Amino acid sequence: MIEATWIYDSRDGKKNGETVNARRARTYLKLLRWSGLRAGDAACLSRDKLRNDDSIFLYQKKVKCKASSAVYGLLPHDVAEDLRNVPANAYTSELFVLEWSQ
Repeated sequence: MIEATWIYDSRDGKKNGETVNARRARTYLKLLRWSGLRAGDAACLSRDKLRNDDSIFLYQKKVKCKASSAVYGLLPHDVAEDLRNVPANAYTSELFVLEWSQ
């Protein structure tokens, strides 16, 4: 599926994979692959969840009779960089990938 994003949304037969929608789709699929997040959770992931050490904050774990602790998932550096550089549109300034531009 990731490979298909290189020909997604081609204009004028160029098929170079660098259109905004192609880059957003590729980033979304990589996030799903490497994070283990559900599709809806990945689509609604806000930019502030990605940390400088290439990890993403997933949730706050509550343990019976103990203090809760944060749960993080580590992403490969190239996936984290793709997330940092994903093109936003008017609807997704705070989100990474959902709300594809029409």
